Amino acid sequence: TNASLYGLAAILSHRINGENKPVDFISRTLTAAEKNYSHIDKEATAIYWSVKKFFQYLYGTEFTFVTSSKPLQSIFNPEKQLPSITALRLTRYALFLRQFQYKIQHQNVDYFSRAPVLKSNSREIDEIYVIHEVLINQISTSSTITAERIRLETTKDPELVKLKVELSSTPSDQTQYALHQELHDTHIGVVKMKATARSTCYWKNIDKDIESLVRSCAACTQNQKDPKKVPIHQWEEP
Repeated sequence: TNASLYGLAAILSHRINGENKPVDFISRTLTAAEKNYSHIDKEATAIYWSVKKFFQYLYGTEFTFVTSSKPLQSIFNPEKQLPSITALRLTRYALFLRQFQYKIQHQNVDYFSRAPVLKSNSREIDEIYVIHEVLINQISTSSTITAERIRLETTKDPELVKLKVELSSTPSDQTQYALHQELHDTHIGVVKMKATARSTCYWKNIDKDIESLVRSCAACTQNQKDPKKVPIHQWEEP
């Protein structure tokens, strides 16, 4: 973990065969109030915040903190008692950390602010840009999908043509009446009737037809949710 004048950052890594393997990286800017913290408070806030963010990975597992703050190594050391004179914020953070199994190490190197900027190979970058341009040109020229193209391809697919015919045709009045009765037999209400209808059948204004049918049904009207009216209580005047 680490803190600067403007933000906090942390790396969660897994040590395998003596080598750290990164799992996740997190960072955030300091709030206006946090910018007024002392540096040790900022470093402590970085530890507290990172543990909360990685709670599901750390709780119940032994892990190691690596911090650049030497005082925090002593204050947050789980094997030592809290100093008798400790700032309230640091005490609160330390008590929070007591629920975890951890060790804390001090490391002088501040990687977040001193990481070297590696020289990049400009030739490789140019080649990447060229590849990107070629791919973009291929997408923009050969894979353009328009409404006209979809319409044309639809007419070539026998199943889609059949589906289009079925959707464009309206059931007869007799069929609509029979479907209405099937949907309405159990008086399940207008919402569930519409949901069932959408998965089984369709015709123009089917929702309005279902609403009209439910309104005209005495059983549906009686069974619909009707919240009980609570009597109004008036406070007695003093």
